[in-house]
Amino acid sequence: MRHTLERRAAPWRVLAAAAALAVLAGCQPLVQTPSPAPTPPAATADDLAALGAAAKAAYDRQEWPEAERLYLDLAVKTTSDPESWFRLGNIYARTQRAELAGRAFREALQRDPKHARALHNLGIVQLQEAAATFGELAKMAPPDDPLSRRGAEIRSSVQALIAPAPADAR
Repeated sequence: MRHTLERRAAPWRVLAAAAALAVLAGCQPLVQTPSPAPTPPAATADDLAALGAAAKAAYDRQEWPEAERLYLDLAVKTTSDPESWFRLGNIYARTQRAELAGRAFREALQRDPKHARALHNLGIVQLQEAAATFGELAKMAPPDDPLSRRGAEIRSSVQALIAPAPADAR
């Protein structure tokens, strides 16, 4: 049995010895690490304008996946601009991704703390989340529990608050 194991291990020993000799002889290693990808050139003002126009066009057509992809690219390339983040927040809100919408509106506010539309829409998203939470409470609590009725009342009140959204805030 020992003889069989030694015979099976022999090719690995030869390979290891060949690798060691190659290293000692200054040959290329058997496994090379890939070289880093070249850094892309910085976007020009024209590139950014074209990207912004394409993003806005997709947004206006309500092509949310395409608009999201383009606005994410624009947000990465224009790190201090709040508008890309604001639009991303709107896209996420319209595609029922409240947590991402909130994050995007906060990113817009980081870049411009006086961005009133971002602050408004963040509040709307938070109210929508609150309404959903109180709706869940109304479902979860036993029907005779006062919390069930209270949850339903709060949900209804919050929904009434957010129903008539001004067109210019979206």
